[in-house]
Amino acid sequence: MGALLITAIHSLIQFFLRPTDNIPLVFACLCLLFFLREFTVDHMSFALLALAGGFVLRTKLNFLSLCWYSYCIVFLSLKLQSRVSP
Repeated sequence: MGALLITAIHSLIQFFLRPTDNIPLVFACLCLLFFLREFTVDHMSFALLALAGGFVLRTKLNFLSLCWYSYCIVFLSLKLQSRVSP
Protein backbone atom coordinates (compact mmCIF):
# COMPACT_ATOMS: atom_id res chain seq x y z
CA MET A 1 0.00 0.00 0.00
CA GLY A 2 2.84 2.36 0.75
CA ALA A 3 4.34 1.85 -2.69
CA LEU A 4 1.04 2.86 -4.30
CA LEU A 5 0.89 6.04 -2.24
CA ILE A 6 4.52 6.98 -2.96
CA THR A 7 4.02 6.32 -6.68
CA ALA A 8 0.89 8.48 -6.73
CA ILE A 9 2.68 11.35 -5.01
CA HIS A 10 5.62 11.03 -7.41
CA SER A 11 3.29 11.11 -10.41
CA LEU A 12 1.49 14.17 -9.04
CA ILE A 13 4.82 15.96 -8.66
CA GLN A 14 5.67 15.06 -12.26
CA PHE A 15 2.30 16.45 -13.38
CA PHE A 16 2.82 19.72 -11.50
CA LEU A 17 6.27 20.10 -13.05
CA ARG A 18 4.89 19.48 -16.57
CA PRO A 19 1.19 20.43 -16.57
CA THR A 20 0.84 19.97 -20.33
CA ASP A 21 1.39 16.22 -19.95
CA ASN A 22 -1.75 14.49 -18.61
CA ILE A 23 -0.38 10.95 -18.34
CA PRO A 24 1.18 11.40 -14.85
CA LEU A 25 -2.13 12.79 -13.56
CA VAL A 26 -4.07 9.80 -14.86
CA PHE A 27 -1.48 7.41 -13.46
CA ALA A 28 -1.58 9.19 -10.08
CA CYS A 29 -5.37 8.88 -10.02
CA LEU A 30 -5.07 5.21 -10.85
CA CYS A 31 -2.54 4.62 -8.06
CA LEU A 32 -4.69 6.55 -5.58
CA LEU A 33 -7.67 4.51 -6.64
CA PHE A 34 -5.79 1.27 -6.06
CA PHE A 35 -4.63 2.58 -2.69
CA LEU A 36 -8.16 3.57 -1.61
CA ARG A 37 -9.60 0.30 -2.86
CA GLU A 38 -7.00 -1.75 -1.01
CA PHE A 39 -7.45 0.35 2.12
CA THR A 40 -11.24 0.19 2.20
CA VAL A 41 -11.73 -3.39 1.06
CA ASP A 42 -9.00 -5.13 3.05
CA HIS A 43 -7.92 -2.91 5.92
CA MET A 44 -10.96 -0.84 6.85
CA SER A 45 -13.68 -3.49 6.63
CA PHE A 46 -14.32 -3.38 10.35
CA ALA A 47 -14.69 0.42 10.36
CA LEU A 48 -17.00 0.46 7.34
CA LEU A 49 -19.20 -2.20 8.90
CA ALA A 50 -19.53 -0.07 12.04
CA LEU A 51 -20.85 2.90 10.04
CA ALA A 52 -24.51 3.20 9.13
CA GLY A 53 -25.11 1.13 6.00
CA GLY A 54 -21.76 -0.65 6.39
CA PHE A 55 -22.22 -3.43 3.86
CA VAL A 56 -24.00 -1.17 1.38
CA LEU A 57 -21.32 1.52 1.70
CA ARG A 58 -18.54 -1.04 1.26
CA THR A 59 -20.23 -2.52 -1.80
CA LYS A 60 -20.74 0.92 -3.37
CA LEU A 61 -17.10 1.86 -2.79
CA ASN A 62 -16.01 -1.42 -4.30
CA PHE A 63 -18.20 -0.96 -7.38
CA LEU A 64 -17.26 2.71 -7.90
CA SER A 65 -13.57 1.96 -7.64
CA LEU A 66 -13.89 -0.76 -10.27
CA CYS A 67 -15.77 1.59 -12.62
CA TRP A 68 -13.21 4.37 -12.17
CA TYR A 69 -10.38 1.87 -12.63
CA SER A 70 -11.71 0.73 -16.00
CA TYR A 71 -12.27 4.35 -17.08
CA CYS A 72 -8.66 5.25 -16.19
CA ILE A 73 -7.27 2.25 -18.05
CA VAL A 74 -9.21 3.11 -21.21
CA PHE A 75 -8.25 6.80 -21.03
CA LEU A 76 -4.60 6.00 -20.39
CA SER A 77 -4.41 3.50 -23.23
CA LEU A 78 -6.06 5.93 -25.67
CA LYS A 79 -3.69 8.69 -24.61
CA LEU A 80 -0.66 6.46 -25.07
CA GLN A 81 -1.93 5.16 -28.39
CA SER A 82 -2.38 8.69 -29.74
CA ARG A 83 1.22 9.53 -28.78
CA VAL A 84 2.66 6.46 -30.48
CA SER A 85 0.81 6.73 -33.77
CA PRO A 86 1.94 9.59 -36.08
